Amino acid sequence: MLHIIFAFLSLIVNPVETATVNSSITLTVTNIEVPKGYVVISLYQNNPKSFPDEKAIYKKIKIKVKGKSIKYTFKNLPKGDYAIIAFHDKNSDGDCNINFVGIPTEGYGFSQNVRPKLSVPSFNDVKFSVTTHKNTSIQLIN
Repeated sequence: MLHIIFAFLSLIVNPVETATVNSSITLTVTNIEVPKGYVVISLYQNNPKSFPDEKAIYKKIKIKVKGKSIKYTFKNLPKGDYAIIAFHDKNSDGDCNINFVGIPTEGYGFSQNVRPKLSVPSFNDVKFSVTTHKNTSIQLIN
């Protein structure tokens, strides 16, 4: 009986591994035109139907630009498929500014360095899988 109690307590203290296995993604964003403003990075997880909806963002960060590239690590992520959108908010207004046709006037990019043709690529076009640690990069399109 005592061993059953210890087994139960060990599950409470040390639960069976779930989807969160302390996976991480280290992202390097390159081709930043000028060292001013911020790079805004939006991380999407396992959600192809609502990509790239702002409400579907899993994590979003803003990093002050100090050079031609930045590096950031997303930590403690669950295993799964992810997609990233990054843009250089040169004027620090919080938006990826666009021209009258809808083309961004600030540097932008997608994971897998997919270059969009006439519209935003799909989640499946830009996704990548993470099980432990993933190094990836985005070269901004200016």
